[in-house]
Amino acid sequence: MEWPDCKSLELIQLYREKRSFWDPLDKNYKINEKKFDDWEEIATKLNTNVTNNKKKIESLQGSYHRERQRQDTSHRSGAGTDDLCQSKWFAFNEMQFLKDKYKPRQTKGLTNILNKIRTGLTDLDTEKSGMADLK
Repeated sequence: MEWPDCKSLELIQLYREKRSFWDPLDKNYKINEKKFDDWEEIATKLNTNVTNNKKKIESLQGSYHRERQRQDTSHRSGAGTDDLCQSKWFAFNEMQFLKDKYKPRQTKGLTNILNKIRTGLTDLDTEKSGMADLK
């Protein structure tokens, strides 16, 4: 199904209003019945069906993610300000509410390692100090 840009933007707006779809901190994020009802509501408003709406959102999210990567890569490359990539994709600004969804999170393991490095304490140092106490 071909979607005109204006209908895609309307879908994005309705999707953004339903935080349970995309915000893991939302109280309804894990409640599938609520999400199903919300998809039905959107389908009714757009005069479409749930399956097509979900496919379109997945496609839009993929496009947004690619545009973000392209933009982020151009910012990291050391390029001058004239060379920085600015997305011209029609829905880029409307999808910005998802920018934190694609941000990598630190794992607890990595955090612990970084903290040990900052304090200068390693497992080897701990073992050596423990062995020194035994002597």
